Amino acid sequence: MGRLPRPIITERILPQAAQDTFVLGFAGANRAARALVIEAACHVRASYAHQQAQAACAALSRRPPAPPQQPTHHSWELHRQACRLLDSCNSSSTLYEAQRDQHSGDLFGALWRLARAKEVWPTDLRVHRAFGEIAYSLCERYHVCRKDILAPWHDQLRLTQNELKAAHDWVGKFVRWDRQVGGLFEGALQSYEMLLVSDPRDVPSLLNAGDLLCWQHHDQASKGQMEEGSTSSYEAIVPYFEDAIRLQPGSAEAHFRLGRCHKQFGQPLEAMASFSRSLKYGLPPAAMAEAHLACAEICDSSGRRDAALNRYLFVLHHMDPPYRCRAAWKLRRLGHFEEG
Repeated sequence: MGRLPRPIITERILPQAAQDTFVLGFAGANRAARALVIEAACHVRASYAHQQAQAACAALSRRPPAPPQQPTHHSWELHRQACRLLDSCNSSSTLYEAQRDQHSGDLFGALWRLARAKEVWPTDLRVHRAFGEIAYSLCERYHVCRKDILAPWHDQLRLTQNELKAAHDWVGKFVRWDRQVGGLFEGALQSYEMLLVSDPRDVPSLLNAGDLLCWQHHDQASKGQMEEGSTSSYEAIVPYFEDAIRLQPGSAEAHFRLGRCHKQFGQPLEAMASFSRSLKYGLPPAAMAEAHLACAEICDSSGRRDAALNRYLFVLHHMDPPYRCRAAWKLRRLGHFEEG
């Protein structure tokens, strides 16, 4: 069998061994060649950890592998492997650039790259996962800014006017980007739905999709934009968290997020039960403080003032400053003036 054209890959971009395995993989038809192509793929992917990543992708893309001149089962399989590798390299370049933007703090820039990548590679689950995770973090910050930082207790947090202005500016920036990418909530939900179609047992995707639906519902309700028959309803959201708990019954995070969902939709008894289970299984400090504050608010609203005071005092004495400030603000409203 004649040799196929050598891929345009210079020694500066990939090791010589990787070039040779590509050539052998394109031209050879023996069984060992399949393993060599896979090994070469590992060399290519490893190069994305270096500055030559974009150059490697460009070099590969200029000359895609040609079909074997004398087709056999093994040679066609090798050609399919090479084509998959090139497609993976192209999306990997975008993922690499998005990761670099993310590490430099430009989350919106990373999101813009990934939004374009979703249009080019609509079935690439790696692109959907990366987009979903970044969009989730931005939506979470937006939700916190509107619900907490801009809430009445910001005076107790001792925020300066500049800090308050920065929070308002960030919310405005989120809204502008939300319009540019066609909806951050919707885009992230679409990506997580793609991941769940591929793997219905993906617990992180279940939890993040449930959170996004809760935040979207809260945002629309606060703006008076809820539509009749909206999918962001209690009955549609709870199953995401329940499925996650069914897959991981001992997950404190899953019980905590279900508790937040119950509380948002006015189900205090269910919320208290979920928060109690999450505290039993063990939460990180920030989530533990949120769970105690939520339980205290539920106790306060149901007339159990002593139980609420005990929860607020626990947060005041044992949790980090932002949560202590919220607890102190609540205690003052209850007529309890102990300082943390």
